[in-house]
Amino acid sequence: MREMILGGAAVVAIGLAVFLAPPMTFGGGGEVAPVERPLTLSEATDLLAQGDIRRGKAPFHDMRVSVTRVEDGVVAYRAEGADMTVNCRAMLKPTEHGALQVKTRCGRIAHDIGPGDERNRELGERAFRELVFATLGDRPYNDANLKAPG
Repeated sequence: MREMILGGAAVVAIGLAVFLAPPMTFGGGGEVAPVERPLTLSEATDLLAQGDIRRGKAPFHDMRVSVTRVEDGVVAYRAEGADMTVNCRAMLKPTEHGALQVKTRCGRIAHDIGPGDERNRELGERAFRELVFATLGDRPYNDANLKAPG
């Protein structure tokens, strides 16, 4: 009987912890920002999945890039090069006001990690974010937008 009471209390405690916990952010990185162009979730996802990823252009330069539409609102980019593999995602979410918010996130698998790796990772995150916002905003990619905030 005591085990049943303790087990029930444990289940209630876990349930409350899950219910009251703050929202999870998987992976870190990436800011949530509004999309200023009026697009549906499906239209924005299609634009990102069919984006202009030309070899030799930022942010992936000479890497081999594949783009996958994971589901409405999620597009995955995988860029592979001699020194690293970069996996990026753009995640779109409708807001209460009918606009879209986008969050970008990149993870890297580097073959040679050096002292400047964190700075390069942050620059890569900003470069991918600029690619996403340029695509959704129907404007050219702009290197000037890669400056660190502040």
